[in-house]
Amino acid sequence: MKAPVLKTDKEVAFHLFALKRLALADKTVLDSEKDCIYKIANLYKIVLSMDCSLDELVAQLDMTEEEFEAGLAELKSSPQRAKLLIKDLVTTGLADNDYCEEERAMVSEVGRKVGLHPSLVHEIEFTAMRLNRAMRDMEVLIGQS
Repeated sequence: MKAPVLKTDKEVAFHLFALKRLALADKTVLDSEKDCIYKIANLYKIVLSMDCSLDELVAQLDMTEEEFEAGLAELKSSPQRAKLLIKDLVTTGLADNDYCEEERAMVSEVGRKVGLHPSLVHEIEFTAMRLNRAMRDMEVLIGQS
């Protein structure tokens, strides 16, 4: 298994904050969006040195607009992290099966601010949507929904 792209607490915290921010784009964070963020956070649990539960971690995530913008600017020098963020933003937006205009706009804006070409952002978005649909179809096929 490849090592995680996010290697420091600061990188993980920024990544998760961006996901939380996307979940709030439509003014409410649904349980399905929280679950999605927790699953993504759990992928990086071994990176995190914070001694708290995932619930506490997500609740603690907060930063100013300036800190968020600075974090996005840092991603310009890390295309792999930038693409991972876009993928996870879209995945979080799809978690409630309602990838709304506010979420789409945020994904596009983040893509622009981290220096990714709009066509690449769109391709990541489209692929994540296909994967989400395939996973829902599989759940129906095996009777889990």
